[in-house]
Amino acid sequence: MTGPKPSYVRMLIDALVASPPVYALTFSEACSAIDSKYGRCSTTCLRKAVRRAQESENVTVEGEGEVADDSRIMLCARRRKLARRRARREQRTRSKPKTAYNMYVREQIPLRRTTGTEIVTGIMREIARDWADVDAARRAGYQGQADERNASRGA
Repeated sequence: MTGPKPSYVRMLIDALVASPPVYALTFSEACSAIDSKYGRCSTTCLRKAVRRAQESENVTVEGEGEVADDSRIMLCARRRKLARRRARREQRTRSKPKTAYNMYVREQIPLRRTTGTEIVTGIMREIARDWADVDAARRAGYQGQADERNASRGA
């Protein structure tokens, strides 16, 4: 870990977000999750953080009174929704494996741009028409480039 430790409330919320699909942990599980990620976790400070998080309505705790080791701490509905939304967004933005056509386009766009201010859709239309005329041997070369790039990126 680099930089200073975040607050215990932030560490608690991060530990709960990292436990989908339930987004709930017992107090002792939260302690060990924080220990493994950030180092030594003070249970006294974590109990105070749970109370502060309850007051700010970020988490709910099953049971009444003091937070025990077997108390179940759950992320509130609003936070669960945000965590799911963030996970979906990350899933959408993961890069897809490149294809031979992607490699051809990547090579052709700089060659066809003259001023740099042209609208890309016109250039892409021309490239797509020309791709249909590319012979199998050249396509195999572009596919080789795509395979190399995918292997190097692990995509």
